[in-house]
Amino acid sequence: MEYSRADLKKFCLDQFKLFSKRQLILLDGDLGIGKTTLVQNFIQALGGESGESPTFSIINEYETNPKIFHVDLYRLESAEDIAGTGFWDIFDEPVAIIFVEWPQRVKSSDWPRSWSPVVWKMRPATDDKRKIFVEVLS
Repeated sequence: MEYSRADLKKFCLDQFKLFSKRQLILLDGDLGIGKTTLVQNFIQALGGESGESPTFSIINEYETNPKIFHVDLYRLESAEDIAGTGFWDIFDEPVAIIFVEWPQRVKSSDWPRSWSPVVWKMRPATDDKRKIFVEVLS
């Protein structure tokens, strides 16, 4: 998939139609590729007000329908650091979308498969466009 900033909200709504009721999106991409911008557009597309990047708060929760969690694991270095944030508790939600930046901080085998985990690999296409390669974790 390829998108530009102008296409972002439409892209978000198109992708939302494909989501399960418990959707986990693992965002893979270099610093500055637009992971946070993508999530902010998802939040806005679902009627929410997007805020700051969760780089320092680690987890931001948005009261959209369904609820969205935006998680940034960039500053965390160990499984103990991650567990100490309450991160694993958000998987108790019955319905939600969870976006995780820097998912490589968690072993691939540890992601809850009941949450339909999908990796979105974000790469530059041109100066103003990005490509997303989708990989379903099984």
